[in-house]
Amino acid sequence: MGLHPLEFSECYLDSPAFRDKIKAHEAELDKTGRFIKELYKDGKNLINATKRKCQVILSLKLVSVFSQHVVQPMQLEYNR
Repeated sequence: MGLHPLEFSECYLDSPAFRDKIKAHEAELDKTGRFIKELYKDGKNLINATKRKCQVILSLKLVSVFSQHVVQPMQLEYNR
């Protein structure tokens, strides 16, 4: 459902149809405002969750499998 455009010339008449259009526009603006507030809140929660996850990951002492097993060069002995 699209909103009907508001014509500046209609505001002089102040007809019931114009008032209905105004109410529809106000309701749509309220709905959009609530959606934006909810979107902002969700974005903020996502950022905070990401920060917490990064802090947890950074606090872990991650040790690579390869750093525990250092490959030593093999000493080959030749039988003479």
